[in-house]
Amino acid sequence: MPNALNPLIHIEVMDRFGRKLPGAEVRFYDGDSPRGTVLTGAGGTAQLQLTGIKDRIRVTVAYGTLRDEVTLAKNATSYRFTLQTGSPPMSEYVAPILGIILIALGVYLAFAFEDPSLLQQRIILGVMALGAGAVASAIPGMLRIKLSLGQQVVVGAAGAVAVLVLFYFFDPLQTIDPNDLLDPGAEAPEAG
Repeated sequence: MPNALNPLIHIEVMDRFGRKLPGAEVRFYDGDSPRGTVLTGAGGTAQLQLTGIKDRIRVTVAYGTLRDEVTLAKNATSYRFTLQTGSPPMSEYVAPILGIILIALGVYLAFAFEDPSLLQQRIILGVMALGAGAVASAIPGMLRIKLSLGQQVVVGAAGAVAVLVLFYFFDPLQTIDPNDLLDPGAEAPEAG
């Protein structure tokens, strides 16, 4: 039966992405005296029943070339090590890659039609907005936007959705006066 002098110590070992690390070597010490060594199992956990503890419990963990150590608080019986190892899960790459593909598709579609209809323009804009939102989901930080669309419609968004809203509702062609693009000394082209 565990008590203060005979605690059951429970250790978890995880990588920086929260995945459990089986096969990590966990060593237990009573002060500087070794008390036992255990490998973490498939669940990334190890435990050891210690008896006759006289000092503070020190725990070290080794996983490949990585090492970490902690001295447990007086009545602590568990600890979670987070080792700086592992590669990000593939799910972290899916959104930005899909976003880049959608932006490229939007650019292609923008130039594929000589004179796109209003529907085609909105679809292209939607594809590019989705792509920009997907890319923005991988960028840390926060963007907040509040967009008024007339007297009764207000759109509020934050993060990647804010980027999507910004790209979808911002029309650069409506904000640029074609006459501003001309050389100040040049005459405006005649229509027709």
